[in-house]
Amino acid sequence: MLSNPDKTVVMNTSLSHMHKYDCNILVNGVTLTPATEAKFLGVFIDNKLNFNNHIDYLVSKANSRLF
Repeated sequence: MLSNPDKTVVMNTSLSHMHKYDCNILVNGVTLTPATEAKFLGVFIDNKLNFNNHIDYLVSKANSRLF
């Protein structure tokens, strides 16, 4: 399976605020960008494993369809 480095991000997940990791990952000579939030299989997830952004997205989508 080939991955597209332009659409791939790096996200470090930790429930602790103390852990900060600084790593550079290269895929096909392209450095992957770090992200604090990503969309994975249609679900928004952040680096604290919190789904608040996904819930906010669903609420705004439902409000627009109901209105």
